[in-house]
Amino acid sequence: GALAAAGGVAFEPPCVGRDVLVRELRAMLGDEGSDPVWTDEELSEYLEAALMKWDCYPPETEGPSLACGETLSPEVAEAVLHGGVNNASMAMIFHKTPPDWPGGLWTEENERRLSAEVEGAAHHVEMRAVAQEAWDRCTDAKYERYLAEGGEDLWG
Repeated sequence: GALAAAGGVAFEPPCVGRDVLVRELRAMLGDEGSDPVWTDEELSEYLEAALMKWDCYPPETEGPSLACGETLSPEVAEAVLHGGVNNASMAMIFHKTPPDWPGGLWTEENERRLSAEVEGAAHHVEMRAVAQEAWDRCTDAKYERYLAEGGEDLWG
């Protein structure tokens, strides 16, 4: 961490745990209403998957596990949150079930419902794209730091 001005004492920013990350992810997804889409366990799985993916990016690291109650540095927490948004958005895109179409396919009500489904899917596609851009910036920064510290250029 950075040295504090008084006496050269090392200062480490506070680390972030699972509960804080789940709360932050829920807020980023806009899932804070009285009828949330995801359970805390599901959000935690999206975060843990993002953390495993983060650890695989060069340089490979063996980071903490959220499932074990460990905490993340703010830098890793930021990347994992973007990865969590990416994972949750992809789940919404891929696991969207077609609505039940009562009364035949081409009624006005069914047309309105289909329009709402398409708008919802477009929102998640856009959310995923923004999260992917942020994720890419975080992993690029990790790799650049690795190179700056004398690491081997793995991409040639």
